[in-house]
Amino acid sequence: MAYRTWLQGPRHPLPRRVWPVQAETVHSYTMRLAQANHLPVKVLRLYLSGTPSSEHPRSDWLAVASGYPLDLLEIRLKGLTRGHGFAEQLRRSRPACRWCMARRGIDVPVYCWLPEHRTVCFRHRRWIGAPAHRWADQRGLDHHPAVLAAARRHARIAHQHTAFATVAMRDARRILNCWWREGAAITAVPNLRDLTVDEYLPSYGDHVALAAVLANYRGRIATSSVPSDRLLDELCRQVTTVFAGRCGSSPALEQWISDQRLMLRRPTGPLTRLLGLADHAG
Repeated sequence: MAYRTWLQGPRHPLPRRVWPVQAETVHSYTMRLAQANHLPVKVLRLYLSGTPSSEHPRSDWLAVASGYPLDLLEIRLKGLTRGHGFAEQLRRSRPACRWCMARRGIDVPVYCWLPEHRTVCFRHRRWIGAPAHRWADQRGLDHHPAVLAAARRHARIAHQHTAFATVAMRDARRILNCWWREGAAITAVPNLRDLTVDEYLPSYGDHVALAAVLANYRGRIATSSVPSDRLLDELCRQVTTVFAGRCGSSPALEQWISDQRLMLRRPTGPLTRLLGLADHAG
């Protein structure tokens, strides 16, 4: 089916305005704008991009069609720049809390680009973290105080350790899976893309607890010149205190310490790249 292109773009706002939610993806916003104005989503995307091969609206055209100034859309929407394309928006976005949206009079899912540590809506005590891909995946947590406590701890890790928080969660998942394969009393944490929310929630507390230990101990590795075996003994004592005998053997922790020392000692910058090229040339 062929669609007409609008080379001049919209000149007036659409009849019904849709307020953009903070951190909402452009993909989600254009879907809601189309639904509110009873338009096929594909037609509106064509209308806002000017080409049938693009999923990305022109930001100035979207501003006109929405009826809101461009600077407001740039503040509230994720994906107006070319660096956050359609595929990445789908991969990184999660639906905002259903009850929060209902308070605003929104009765359709709103997909937002949320940070990894935003796993819980504390106002409504609902799980909104990965792997919740739909409103139906969100869970009430009134009877899960341990999950609420773990979510607060997760947020503290992100606040204190910024970018390393994501790395700590990844490393903790790998170590927990090693212990699970050894037969430890630990719930495995496979890739979140392969889990349901109900499968992940029982392991979330352990996942965050180990990530917190790793994130805090990384500073000790960075500032210490003591032998690795001594660092391993210290880390094992901390982990044993947290997991009370439920943890597995130490090789996974030993490998983690070795990896951290390699990364912390690795030089960076243009000189490193030149030396690397020289090594390959030699």
